[in-house]
Amino acid sequence: MIGLLGATGAVGRTAAERIAAYGLGPLRLGGRDVASAAAVAQALPGGARAVRVDLNDPTELAAFCAGCRIVVNCAGPTYRVLDTVARAAFGAGADYVDIGGELAAKDALTSGGAAALGGRTAVFSAGVMPGLSGLLPRLLAKGRAPRRLDVYVGGAALFTPLSAVDALLTRGPRFGTPMAAWRDGRIAQNTLSPLHGVRLPGFPVATHAWPYLTTEAQTLAVDTGAEEVRSYNVFVSNRLPDALAEAWAELPGADPDALAPTPRVSYGPPSWTTPNTGRSTSCCSPLAPTPVRHRARPGCCSPPRTPMP
Repeated sequence: MIGLLGATGAVGRTAAERIAAYGLGPLRLGGRDVASAAAVAQALPGGARAVRVDLNDPTELAAFCAGCRIVVNCAGPTYRVLDTVARAAFGAGADYVDIGGELAAKDALTSGGAAALGGRTAVFSAGVMPGLSGLLPRLLAKGRAPRRLDVYVGGAALFTPLSAVDALLTRGPRFGTPMAAWRDGRIAQNTLSPLHGVRLPGFPVATHAWPYLTTEAQTLAVDTGAEEVRSYNVFVSNRLPDALAEAWAELPGADPDALAPTPRVSYGPPSWTTPNTGRSTSCCSPLAPTPVRHRARPGCCSPPRTPMP
């Protein structure tokens, strides 16, 4: 028996369809709205059973996990779920897979030491980011240490209300550092700027990329031996980051200064301060996500060795 929580959500429904298509075993679908879960179950090949379950009710959660071989969690938000479902799964003798969770959930689950886990297995960050965004670059590196690795994750995917909550609340040092890059074995704070209206490989339209050095990207840098790693969240609109910041300010009890709207920046050519004059001078190259190649032109300053966009 495979138990799947959050089956009525966008990700949970897709996970249920894939698990059923692979024929991995009977499915038990859990959600607070049992009618919606039943509708998902009826549409699956081979059938599935829908069960009402509230993650905040320990009795319902334990009953849902009982008899399962694996419990897959597609419910959120991450910072609220943490290790709640994982511990219920372990208590029922099941292993655990979470599309999110990240380090915050792992920290909570392992706080009692390895002995408290009872020999069970938990896999966190089994989604796209974090998850595939950390595995794919390792495969591409093929064991060779890259000089520089740029990671762009995002696009025009559906941004559900739950995704927005997770984006707002899964923040802080255990998730990543904004506007930072990884250089020479450490985090280089405030070294990157947003890329506005750029064309990136794999994205069919011009996009907006916001620097965010995730903890996954930091681990990726260490594991591959990369000298430099730049990680970007990619959106089709440059309005989204500010909209999230404004939404954060509306949350009850939220610190209004903890996630302030991104300062307005000029998206013209990059600039730097000329050492001998102290004056800020714009360079002659267009904004680009790859290393800039400068052409000498009248009035153009001498660029540093590795100019940042």
